[in-house]
Amino acid sequence: MLIIERFEDDIVIIENDDEYIRVPRESLPPDASEGDVLVRRAGGYEVDAEATKKRREKILSRQRKLWK
Repeated sequence: MLIIERFEDDIVIIENDDEYIRVPRESLPPDASEGDVLVRRAGGYEVDAEATKKRREKILSRQRKLWK
């Protein structure tokens, strides 16, 4: 799964399992943000909105369980 780890100036660090990939910021959509799940497309990447939503819900659920 490709996940945006962070932005460093004009470079984006993408986590792919245990590997990190550095790509130019321009290869992502302008509205992409940290934590978004990406899909590789011709000419760059696209945010997978549904996968991002599911991943964030799963993380929030785990956080709630920890704080109970």
